[in-house]
Amino acid sequence: MPRQVVATGGGAVVRDINWKYMKKGLTVYLQVPLDTLARRIAAVGMDSRPLLDFGSGDAYTKIFMNLFTLSKKRRQAYSNADVTVSLQHIATQEGLEDLSNITPSAIALEVLVQIQGFLLRNEREMSI
Repeated sequence: MPRQVVATGGGAVVRDINWKYMKKGLTVYLQVPLDTLARRIAAVGMDSRPLLDFGSGDAYTKIFMNLFTLSKKRRQAYSNADVTVSLQHIATQEGLEDLSNITPSAIALEVLVQIQGFLLRNEREMSI
């Protein structure tokens, strides 16, 4: 179906069959620093994150270490995305120290900028 935005869970990228469908459109990897993700998840709890809920220790440390392990396993898969949007880059551009102060509008704008760059690069490559 055309003109849709589909937000997948992080594990969707590890299955080749999912890439078969995702590559029918443009794929965007929203790169969020692990410490930011760990703080967010620790604040709301791990009930909806079974892959992160094992081991002992304080919630933040447990979540961060498990995210680190998962990110190492998924790094190659995430590199298949057409564009990567870094929240750290957005925060730096906007002079923000706390990534939670980034607005959804700022993220959406950066997504559009990165998609435009991707499309222009592909257009140039096709014309060569």
